[in-house]
Amino acid sequence: MKLRHQINKPNIKNKWLQCVVAATVLLFSIGSPVYAGDANIATTPSAKAWLLRMGQTFQAANYSLSLIRVYQQHFEPVVIEHGVIDGEEIVHVNYLNGPEREILHRGGLVTYFQHDEPPYSVSGERSVGPIPQAFISGIEALEESYTFVLGGRNRVMGRAAQLIRIEPKDGDRYSLWVWLDADLGMLLRADKVSPSGEPLEHVQIVSTQYFEQPTPIIEKLAQVDMPAAVPLLEPDSASTPTRVKWTARYLPRGFKLLGRDRHRLGMTENLVDYQLYSDGISSISIYIGAAIDGKPGQSLVSQGATNLITIAKDGMEVAVIGTLPPETIKRIAEGVYPEAQSSNKLGKQP
Repeated sequence: MKLRHQINKPNIKNKWLQCVVAATVLLFSIGSPVYAGDANIATTPSAKAWLLRMGQTFQAANYSLSLIRVYQQHFEPVVIEHGVIDGEEIVHVNYLNGPEREILHRGGLVTYFQHDEPPYSVSGERSVGPIPQAFISGIEALEESYTFVLGGRNRVMGRAAQLIRIEPKDGDRYSLWVWLDADLGMLLRADKVSPSGEPLEHVQIVSTQYFEQPTPIIEKLAQVDMPAAVPLLEPDSASTPTRVKWTARYLPRGFKLLGRDRHRLGMTENLVDYQLYSDGISSISIYIGAAIDGKPGQSLVSQGATNLITIAKDGMEVAVIGTLPPETIKRIAEGVYPEAQSSNKLGKQP
């Protein structure tokens, strides 16, 4: 599935943009408290109001984004095209480097297209490329685990930008700093920041184009037949006397289970139990399987904001990968244990 994208600068005269700007006046008035005697504070939108405005733009607009994700010395260009047809959001994500890889979000179904592999679909919400899931589905889900802090103004890609810091309420995850277009509300830049203040990962919107109607590509994708969804949440009846059900004893506050199944890894064909969790910004995947060499030990690999830890013990191996600090990833891995045999769990109790 190869698509061509024309990426231009935003056209503020576009009728759709005029509607968005008008609608956000009401949104800001609702999200901003008014204090008598202080005109400056009374006209200043809150951090949450800015994020709600961004979410409204992500969900309701017809647009094409060209962005680059930068981590360590890696550069990953991505094109995201979004449209709304008959009230249904359609999002196409195209990774431009390396083997062909595309993702289509449509009506609660997410379909993956990868080089030399048949396409497959899963149901439920997923992040849209490097754009956090909560930015599309609703930032209210973040309030359990994060606070929103209004920062200063800056200039990003030639446009006035408002900084919003999304700060965790605990030290178990990273901060996310976002710069939003001061006129249009759209995301311009996002940085993952460690608890010590170190920038770990950077997403830069290179260019944006808005449309009054869905593009021909989006209209075509709305009609494409997609594979049926592969169930990612197995029923409890899937556990049998010969199959152990694994549980993550520790997870940071706000993380919800999105997927759980048993499958074979593509490269090794090893059978693993798999679990996927997210808090709306960060995600973690847990894999449990037989240890390859049977030897105990652990290893840690870091790349930008992503950390992978593998712990082998008692003939089993637990691998946890996610966009969380290495200390948090390690604590999660050490807390994974067989639910049916909690007295013989893998790793120590957190």
